Amino acid sequence: MLILFAGYSTVGKYTFGLSLSLLIISLAPALREIRISVKSLELELDDFEETSAP
Repeated sequence: MLILFAGYSTVGKYTFGLSLSLLIISLAPALREIRISVKSLELELDDFEETSAP
């Protein structure tokens, strides 16, 4: 943002595009971790249901 306000619009656009791309790339591992956590919770709940069934 500072680069855009300083008047370097071309450099600012590329910097913003790069930062946006890196943010999207960093979203992939976060989504993977969420999927792992959901699978782990499903396994725990299945185990809980099996042990609590009469």
